[in-house]
Amino acid sequence: MARVTGLGGVFVKTTDPSRLREWYRTRLGIDVQDFGASFEWREAANPEVTGYSIWGVFPETTGYFDPSARPFMVNFRVDGLDLLLEHLRSTGEPVAEGVHEDEFGRFGWVMDPDGTRIELWQPSVAVEAATDGLARIIHDFLAAVDAGDEAALAVCFDPEASLYFPFRDSAGLTEGREAITERFGRLFAAWRRRGKSPPFVGFIPEDLAVRAVGPGHALATFTVGIDASRGRRTVLGRRALGGWRILHLHASNLGAPPER
Repeated sequence: MARVTGLGGVFVKTTDPSRLREWYRTRLGIDVQDFGASFEWREAANPEVTGYSIWGVFPETTGYFDPSARPFMVNFRVDGLDLLLEHLRSTGEPVAEGVHEDEFGRFGWVMDPDGTRIELWQPSVAVEAATDGLARIIHDFLAAVDAGDEAALAVCFDPEASLYFPFRDSAGLTEGREAITERFGRLFAAWRRRGKSPPFVGFIPEDLAVRAVGPGHALATFTVGIDASRGRRTVLGRRALGGWRILHLHASNLGAPPER
């Protein structure tokens, strides 16, 4: 019989997602991103195979846990979604209609006796391929910055995107695609005033690593050269109907590379 093989994740509702994420980050030392946190592990029987479990945060207004009234939902990994759903229906359990399928796998839902919504996830055998889209959007973003193309840059960002960049005149968090585009527009204008012309930097991402961190999300890290210094970039991507978009971009400058 098909069965649960492990914990896929725990998802919670909160009235203040930012405050809750910050508490877990500062008090418990968890590397919390906008979606929550991802915990990677290896299969005991096959250590070369890695997986992940998610702790996710949703706003209190989300409908994703419906029809449950409880403030949390549990995701379990399964080895045969269709067979398990068929078994649950045969025993009279309240199984949700339909199955969702994307590049991360296949998903179904059932309510447990306490009224908790249970998400059943059969992971894709090729989750790695799903991250190619985020890698492409990162290359598109860097090309747009090099070209000073605000329209092309805006396409790379999710409407709810946020940005932390160490700009001297605005070191705080920039929120929203329009605000991010406007901020880069000011940077492009400053470069042109200094006599620069495209390509402004000639970005080539180095050590680009992308991994899935949950359904519809992926995390990327890479470094870039900026004049004589190095920059570290972390990107959280989210897949929408139009494809992958940058949901959060965090940048830090590392200083000049060591002499060789």
